[in-house]
Amino acid sequence: MNRLLFTAAVVCALLASCGVASADVVLYRECFGNNNVGPTNYRDPADYGWACYYGGFGLPAEAWTGTEDPVPLHRHLVTNEPGRPQDLDNVSAGASDSQTHGFYAYGDAWPYNADRMLIFTEEFTVERSTYLVTSISWRQGNDNDIDLAENRVVVRIGGAWYATSAVFTNEDVPEGEFGTHANVVHHTLAFSADATAWRPLVFMPGTDFRLTAAEQLDADLPSGDITAFGFYIWQKGANYGAIDTYQIDGATIPEPATAALVALGLAALLRRRPFIVAARGLGATAAPSAAVRRWMCPVAVC
Repeated sequence: MNRLLFTAAVVCALLASCGVASADVVLYRECFGNNNVGPTNYRDPADYGWACYYGGFGLPAEAWTGTEDPVPLHRHLVTNEPGRPQDLDNVSAGASDSQTHGFYAYGDAWPYNADRMLIFTEEFTVERSTYLVTSISWRQGNDNDIDLAENRVVVRIGGAWYATSAVFTNEDVPEGEFGTHANVVHHTLAFSADATAWRPLVFMPGTDFRLTAAEQLDADLPSGDITAFGFYIWQKGANYGAIDTYQIDGATIPEPATAALVALGLAALLRRRPFIVAARGLGATAAPSAAVRRWMCPVAVC
């Protein structure tokens, strides 16, 4: 019995080192659905749990519903134009008004459109002790009048903000053509906690907002829950930008009790295999070949 428990402990360690988890599932998806009819029936992103800040002091952008005159200099909205794609529903983001219309749009009126912007939501917490985040994806279409606007994925962990080292761009998408234009890109970030994949982001609303000069973190991304996520955006002359269908995929991490049951089952199986080898004439004291060793302990390939 002691040998069985010892073998189970070894198998548990092997399973842990393999990062065993279930198949990917959608943890969060926001489609920004808006079924309001008419040219002025935009909606406040706050209705969807999303916020927008801009500039070196991190000031809040104004929601534009299409009726304000003059148009706010720093604005964001959920439009009622066709979105991308048009066949998905929300997950962990409340009910969606529409599967065909609506996306998140943001922008600054000239000459302010070189500003940095932060758009994010706190409506869902990714519990990383329960889920292994595998990817973050979205549709992106910026109206690049001067240069290619740069988007970076951001996450907040333990009160600190982090932006990806990688930047995500797209070729010019004229305003009003997000729903059909070929330059709208389906971007996917393969999530990694590696220090080289992230940069520190300073965000203190009304006081300080900037991407630091450090090109990577000093250590890997902290292991705490992700309590907010979205984008850091450098518009670089674009007076209009849009995103749609922000999605986080992940896999469920097995509970320790489940992993222990699996380990015990594998341990029992592994203990039986030497007897099977002996019965096949190899002898109890014979040194098995490499092929036989792989057959006896398949988890070693993890």
